[in-house]
Amino acid sequence: MMMTVSQVKEDMLNTSVRQMIVIACFGSEQDRSQPSDAFPAIAMPGHSGLDGLIRPVVIGSEQSLAKTYHHDALTPYTFENAAGSYSKAGKLGIGPKLIVSDSATESLFMEYLRDGWRASVVTDFKDSAMLEKLVAVKKTWHQKGSSSLDLSAFDVFDRYKMVWDSLSSPLPLPANTDISIDVLTHLVGDIRKSVTASGSDLAILHGENTMSNVLISEDKKLKLVDFDRTTISDPMWDLAAMSLEVCTDDSDRNQLLEMYYGQTSASLLARLKLYSIVDDAVWAMWALLGETNTYRKGTELYKYAANRLVRIRHHLTQFELSKLNKEL
Repeated sequence: MMMTVSQVKEDMLNTSVRQMIVIACFGSEQDRSQPSDAFPAIAMPGHSGLDGLIRPVVIGSEQSLAKTYHHDALTPYTFENAAGSYSKAGKLGIGPKLIVSDSATESLFMEYLRDGWRASVVTDFKDSAMLEKLVAVKKTWHQKGSSSLDLSAFDVFDRYKMVWDSLSSPLPLPANTDISIDVLTHLVGDIRKSVTASGSDLAILHGENTMSNVLISEDKKLKLVDFDRTTISDPMWDLAAMSLEVCTDDSDRNQLLEMYYGQTSASLLARLKLYSIVDDAVWAMWALLGETNTYRKGTELYKYAANRLVRIRHHLTQFELSKLNKEL
């Protein structure tokens, strides 16, 4: 039976279909006839496989990971930007090397770092020497990385909010957070005014700061993965997102700032705390929108959003926002 144009277009929105097409082009005979299972998507406690299908594929003699993005998963970022950043990270030696990219199917094939490597966890960086190594790797990317985008955290939130406002039936926000979309929008807007008034440094951000996006080798070397959301923006956004993973109090936050800047101050600490709230807001919106997307929903995204919003509520009870805004 002949397929219609609309059927072809619909099939190309299906991530599995696109991944099988690209594997047929680049994968081994075994992969083409009997592909390995895709890795399961995980939202918590790690953060993996939420933007697309990932599965092992052999290209020539190389073990690789094929990643095919779900429809609209990268918006407002782009596939072209991600491919360029993955390529640069591999050349710098701070990420797996990029083997093949295919824009037609929005797929990447990356070096599969398996033997002797594992995904890191938060406790790996309770060791200050390891945390310092991680900060150094992030700083290397900030200085030498590559991104064709210049989206701020506030720009990304605004884009997500626009999509949210266009939904005919947006999801109700989790009741246990006591935070509405209007409250979240005003909160991010107030922080934006303070940050804009104080000015910002610029760096090439990694943008994917969960510890599961750091690989650690048996001899304690580190590599970053997931360069899907690189952008030229305030480096404090990356640091603040990291602080949500590795810091529990101001002593930890000041240590992180000292590792990156060589010093800390009330102004730097205030900026980090404010950006940490914005980062939670951005990722909460990302997860809520994902739950409304046919190709991405599931995998505890709604619960993930709730956890981000609960943390915002907690920080609102701990941080004196008016004081932080003035200290910038």
